[in-house]
Amino acid sequence: MNNVMKAKADAAATGGARAAAKKSPELLREAVAAFDALRAEAREQMQAATAPKMRILLDKLDAGEPLGDEEKALLRVWLVGDAAAYVSTENDYQGWLSELERLSAAVGDKAAADMTPQRLMELSGLCEDALNLLPNIQKYIEQTDRIQRFEETLRNLGPQDYKFLYGVLKLKLDYSRD
Repeated sequence: MNNVMKAKADAAATGGARAAAKKSPELLREAVAAFDALRAEAREQMQAATAPKMRILLDKLDAGEPLGDEEKALLRVWLVGDAAAYVSTENDYQGWLSELERLSAAVGDKAAADMTPQRLMELSGLCEDALNLLPNIQKYIEQTDRIQRFEETLRNLGPQDYKFLYGVLKLKLDYSRD
C-alpha cells in the first residue's frame, strides 16, 4: 500500500472509530468525508494499476477481437468491481429487511389506532426510521441488479457491442489519468 493510500485508510479508520465512540454529528461528517476520499483513492489506484492491461483490452475491442477470460475479469473490475465489493462485504441486509418488516407492522398498528398528537409523532418517528433504512436496502438491491445485468450482458457480448464498450472504457481510462 502506498503512502497516499495508507494515509487515507488510516484517516478513515481513525475517523470512523472516533465518530462511533463519541457519537458526534461533526465527527460523523468528517468520517463520511474520510471514507469517501478513501473509496475514490482506491478506485483511482485500481485504475492506474490496471491501465496497461486496459489499453491492451481497448486495442482488442477496437480490432473486434473476442475477449478471453482475463479480459472479461478486467471488465468486471472496471465496470462493476465497486458493486461486487460492496455486495460481498455487506453483512446486514437480512437485518435491514427484518427491521423494515417490523417498522411496517408498527406503522400499520399505529395507523389503526386513534390518532392522538402523541401517536401522530410516534408514527412520524417510525417513518423517519424507515426513511433512513430504505436507502440502504435500495442500494443493496440496485448493486446486486447491476452485477446481474453486467453478467448477462457479458455472456451475450458480441462484436456489435465492442465499439460502445470501447467508448465507455476509453472515457474511464482517459478520466482516470486526469
